Amino acid sequence: MPDAVQPNLFGDSSETRNAPVLDGTGQASRNAGQDMLPRVLQCLHSATRASDAVSAAFALMKSKGGVRAISVEAAEGSSLPAFTLGVAGLLLDTNDGGRISDETIHAVKPTNSASGIEQLRFVVRKNSLVDSAFLQAVTDVVALRFDCEQAHSGRIHAEREASRRAREVEAMYEVGQAIDRVDLARLLSFITERAASLMEAQACSLMWVDSSTGRLRIEASFGLSNEAVGHEQEQGAGIAGRVLQTEQPLRILEDSNDPFLEGLNLRPEIGSSMIVPMKPRHGRASGVLSIRRRRPSPDFTEEDLKLFSVFASQATLAIRNVKLYSDLKRRADELVNLASLTRALITTF
Repeated sequence: MPDAVQPNLFGDSSETRNAPVLDGTGQASRNAGQDMLPRVLQCLHSATRASDAVSAAFALMKSKGGVRAISVEAAEGSSLPAFTLGVAGLLLDTNDGGRISDETIHAVKPTNSASGIEQLRFVVRKNSLVDSAFLQAVTDVVALRFDCEQAHSGRIHAEREASRRAREVEAMYEVGQAIDRVDLARLLSFITERAASLMEAQACSLMWVDSSTGRLRIEASFGLSNEAVGHEQEQGAGIAGRVLQTEQPLRILEDSNDPFLEGLNLRPEIGSSMIVPMKPRHGRASGVLSIRRRRPSPDFTEEDLKLFSVFASQATLAIRNVKLYSDLKRRADELVNLASLTRALITTF
């Protein structure tokens, strides 16, 4: 006699409710469960993402094996996000073997998990095709999929960080060696180009205090129009002027409500920006280095701001060294000219 129809508490399809039941010995259903396991494991191995693999395997177990829901639960402190397929009520604190109508809840811990999976919980129909060995095998393969995905993600992250650190060291070295670029204009252009490349930004500008006027002046830029170079403003005006006065670096996020920016007009096409003072270790700031990303783009991070500040300090040192070299060379040329004039005068008399 067929089982009595139970209320559909989980919104399952009729296909799930028609899952095969155990015969008198249970052997037919056990065999069917064993036949289904390779197909479920194939689903878990085929999908690119672990979560997609679990979804595909659950769809098969739900339609053919009487599994009504799965919950993947992460251990405390794990970065793995927990998720549920089939029914949100599965997250209720129900122990292994708990009953909901004609369903049984099984909590299965993986044999080993490096990714932080605490357990999988299954809501299984009474007289389902699956048994404890089936659920343990599924749980272990799910844990393995997440372990592999996390290891792959960690390797990619490590490679990216190593590449980023290499670019940082290279950029700092190049700027540190920029004293050889005695042409100041070429040095300033080099700094803006290298900053944009290092910080993965689309535009950069370098402003310096004009010694004759006391105003901030754009001396070089990258990713901006040619008309930008030469633009001047008062030291306290705009974002750059405020950063120069306060000598504090500023990071602007795409959706920023910083009171520091109150009353200032931000260009809508600009996403995240960083503006840092150009100052030596000891002494006042002489300029401002600004960098920006256009929308859509990720925000600069606090680590980005620290790196950009160090880069600006290194660039400041290079600029001052080149200026000092140029001044010394100019004075040396003046002395040579004066000596030549003196010799000419002595010869005349």
